[in-house]
Amino acid sequence: MSASSRSITYDAVLSLSLEYIRPGLIDNIFTSTPFLAAVYGAYGRKAKARMGVRLVNGGERIRVPLMYGSNSTVGSYQGYDTLDITPQEGITTAFYEWKQLAASISLSRREERQNAGEGKIKDIMQAKVMQAEMSLRDEFNYQLLGKTVSSGAWSSGAGIGNQTAEADFSPVPHMVAKNPSATVTVGNIAQGSYAFWRNVSVDGSAIHGSKDAAAERGFLCDDWATLGQAMRYTYNACSKGAGGSPDLILCDQLGYESYEGAMDDKVRYTAGSGTPGSPATLGFDSVRFKGANMLWDEMMPDIDGGLIYTDASWSTSTMMFLNSDFLELVVDTGTNFITTPFVRPENQDARTAQILLMGELCCSQRRKQGVLYGITGGIYA
Repeated sequence: MSASSRSITYDAVLSLSLEYIRPGLIDNIFTSTPFLAAVYGAYGRKAKARMGVRLVNGGERIRVPLMYGSNSTVGSYQGYDTLDITPQEGITTAFYEWKQLAASISLSRREERQNAGEGKIKDIMQAKVMQAEMSLRDEFNYQLLGKTVSSGAWSSGAGIGNQTAEADFSPVPHMVAKNPSATVTVGNIAQGSYAFWRNVSVDGSAIHGSKDAAAERGFLCDDWATLGQAMRYTYNACSKGAGGSPDLILCDQLGYESYEGAMDDKVRYTAGSGTPGSPATLGFDSVRFKGANMLWDEMMPDIDGGLIYTDASWSTSTMMFLNSDFLELVVDTGTNFITTPFVRPENQDARTAQILLMGELCCSQRRKQGVLYGITGGIYA
């Protein structure tokens, strides 16, 4: 009886230790990379001009209302004129499937005995949680920025052990695609069939004027002057219509450095200052372009080449022009990096708990998002 009691007590100490560490774990996951810091800004620090995290209480799928048409009854009138009361359509719904992310923390009996005592238990738990949070952070960021690509189209990866198709979180290049007219479904809506459900796409590798199947317009971005023109065009194209302008420009290191070089002595760094909770105050350099913060993340892929960030063939830079009012990470309130109790598997002399997340990256207005791709890597003049 006493052995059983000790086992329950020990499991409680482990679980409480993990639960005690959890708030810091969440904070560290979201603030350890520039892109996740941009997401976390609106969630953890209530900062403006950041993507946000929206908490919802479960559901079969995530429902996102969309407005794709105007109200035709709007018009002037005088006195006894008859007013137009035609019923209006122009509103539909996007549906996003829940995605799940997990990390396991295990403690063998050998480790238990080597770390006997409550203080030592917390020490080893701290080390194991740090290992888990670093792995969670990298995998989460990798999935959101582009881990899986096929034939130039970015999508959700297959998950643990390739067991489930599209189990990973949807990446930004899926929402903000190089070819927004391709036969791809985003939010359960076929983008090729509906013009309102297409993002702005600008080719930075070739000059062309009118719209084509892939890009709205093209520039040969191999010098600073042309890069500036292409960035202005992309920003302004995303600003058309109601809903404001991009407030975050996400790019790779070489693209960021090209913009720095173009600005030269005009650039103003905001690291360590600015809005509380912004990527700048979390330790990342941030420069401004028009009304948007500009950041680089090492995991940004090569959208033009369809290459993940570790691919040795990576050659061209990408800039994502994002409007955070219409792009958010939706998280289930009951699975927001929760920690499960420690349990002992039947076939191991160990105890294991999981850290779990359920959510998805969602977009409610793709025409306010844009991508400038194919920029010459490392422009220096």
